Amino acid sequence: MKKIFAAAALLSTFALAGCFGTEKPLFDAKGAVYPFTAGTHYVQYFDDGTGWKEYERGTLTLQDGWYHTIATSAKPDDVPFMLKAWGKNFIVINRVPNDKGQMVYLYGILQPGQGSYVEYGPDCNNFGGGPALKKKGLVDFKPGQEDACAPTSMAALQTLMQMVLDSKAKPDNKYVVVK
Repeated sequence: MKKIFAAAALLSTFALAGCFGTEKPLFDAKGAVYPFTAGTHYVQYFDDGTGWKEYERGTLTLQDGWYHTIATSAKPDDVPFMLKAWGKNFIVINRVPNDKGQMVYLYGILQPGQGSYVEYGPDCNNFGGGPALKKKGLVDFKPGQEDACAPTSMAALQTLMQMVLDSKAKPDNKYVVVK
């Protein structure tokens, strides 16, 4: 579950299993915020366990209410995303095709820090899995797909995202906006 700005490892490496995702978006461009202007350049860092290392550089574009990335990597992959203000943080929604080519919407957190943003790609398996979260009324899932947690509402998604932050999870990526 990686990457907010850049795609290939962006929340697009959100393999669908274990992700918080829905078949319809929980918010749209009317509920989104746009803290980055089109043309914003960024550097993405990934921690392989030995500290943050540069992974990719890119530029953001904005089209039809969705941010897109133009990455400089050899195999750039674009995963459109939007941001919803959530306290001092942002809830991220990514639009990606599933294995059947249908659009699904995956969620994460982008948290501003000192000169950077860190990204969390939460996994529902970290919280007792789909069955435990379903008992709390936070998610639903299709039979046989208990690790593909679908938040039941925006309020449930916010609760899940707060659980991620409260768990002191390690961020998946760090992004620095550059000139």
